[in-house]
Amino acid sequence: PGTATQPFATIQKAASVARAGDVVTIRSGTYRETIVPSSSGASGSPIIFQAAPGAIPVISGLNSADGGWTLHNGNIYKKSITLPVNGHQNKITSTTTLLSNQIFKNGAMQFEARWPKVSNMDDLFDRKKFRYIDDMQSFTATSLTDNALPNVPGGLVGAKVWINGWYISATRTVTSHSNKTIGYPTYSDNGSTGKKRRRYYYVTGKLGLLTQEKEWHYESGTLYYWQPGGGAPTGVEYKARNWGFDLRGKSNISIIGLHFIGCEINADVACSNTTIDGIRMSYQNHAVMQEGNDV
Repeated sequence: PGTATQPFATIQKAASVARAGDVVTIRSGTYRETIVPSSSGASGSPIIFQAAPGAIPVISGLNSADGGWTLHNGNIYKKSITLPVNGHQNKITSTTTLLSNQIFKNGAMQFEARWPKVSNMDDLFDRKKFRYIDDMQSFTATSLTDNALPNVPGGLVGAKVWINGWYISATRTVTSHSNKTIGYPTYSDNGSTGKKRRRYYYVTGKLGLLTQEKEWHYESGTLYYWQPGGGAPTGVEYKARNWGFDLRGKSNISIIGLHFIGCEINADVACSNTTIDGIRMSYQNHAVMQEGNDV
């Protein structure tokens, strides 16, 4: 019945019956759901979703990927699993329309296999972890040559090359690979030198790039992963939802003291008098690919 002695098992159940002035008190636990209130609150009588005293309720956008792992090669394990995204998407249209797959180990994001390598979150924002135009042999609108490019079993055709200028980023699919040169559909420059839009790059999206711990690769319904320290993976999760709460069209809702991982709070212009206070969020959303036009 949703009482203190006989509580509901899910926040969504409480959200489906809560009305203006109600308080939904949430105990510690991991809640893998997108909560959609069925009603709005009222002015001066909001519907309140709050943590119980001393509790740490975690609204999670992640699902478990534990179990079923088999050894692939060396420290790399694999399992058959259907992840939400086959490649990458460029627009969120629902809670399950993800921009990119994400893999976690004990709540910490792991890294899609790539070159040059990264090993921690800060590396994702460090341009020194990318390849720079001055360290390459050529970098044109349709190809690049880099003598440091690694030899990957099966080559890099079909991989993604991520290209960054001073502030503009885009990706292309590698269409040719010969020795230390890869080709891709035209990525035009912005000036005669090409340095404004083409300064840095990295490549990703091939199993052969998975060469160190914390890296993963996904293709054809199989997830490959090298967990820190090696061994059969445990504590692995994947992103399954964009939103922990979907408040579109609702007003006078308060969310207080909750924790979120791998998801965020969605709202729209129809929302009003929404209070979000004392929450903690990590890894709200993640996008790494931008295909299509260069601008």
